[in-house]
Amino acid sequence: AVNGGNYTIGGELMGNIDVNPGYLFNNDGSVTYNGAPVTEGWRAWVPIGSFSASSFKGKFNGNYYTVSGLYTHNITDTDQTTPATSFFGYVYDGVIIENLGVDNSYFRCDVTEGKSGHSCNAAGLVYHATAKVEAAVIRNCWSMATVYAYSNASGIIGQANIEGGST
Repeated sequence: AVNGGNYTIGGELMGNIDVNPGYLFNNDGSVTYNGAPVTEGWRAWVPIGSFSASSFKGKFNGNYYTVSGLYTHNITDTDQTTPATSFFGYVYDGVIIENLGVDNSYFRCDVTEGKSGHSCNAAGLVYHATAKVEAAVIRNCWSMATVYAYSNASGIIGQANIEGGST
């Protein structure tokens, strides 16, 4: 819904969610399914608010539950704007994300060989938070995800910006 244009939609977890049940995303990038190594078959994750033009501006309460089984391995080889991967990509003014955990997940962003002028970023919860008029609130959140990035990697929030005004 957010990536389709409904940026202020809210959400609330009523239990733990496993996007890829039975899959284990290992720190080295390998994947197992019910204990056996696999190279395909899982659902790839598309971050909520994938680009700055579709920033999430709503409220999300995890109620202290976890989302697990998220997997992305982005490889950039184009002149697109800075690609990133995380549970939430871009969040903006007035967003509230709280009481949420991310577990057994793998966020990786690479740059194709020979494209060293590009950047590619990853974070365990939110890649980019911006506050201009209202605060962007992220509280009581945790991540046990594996995060790897060509440029910038972070466990919770990749970048936080305050635009204009004073704090």
